[in-house]
Amino acid sequence: MVLPTQTDADRHGGHDHDRPITLKVDGERITVRVDRITPNEILVRAGIDPASHYLVEVKGRE
Repeated sequence: MVLPTQTDADRHGGHDHDRPITLKVDGERITVRVDRITPNEILVRAGIDPASHYLVEVKGRE
């Protein structure tokens, strides 16, 4: 499961490409500094094999 955390730019409707984005993957936080990243890249950076795992997007408490 991936839970993105909002940056100040997200909360204000803008984009801030220099700020890090922190994601939570299976309870572990990873931080990336790119404006676009694929689900497979997220898994690899989290040390998870994308061939046998997948991501779901969680919004709010859903």
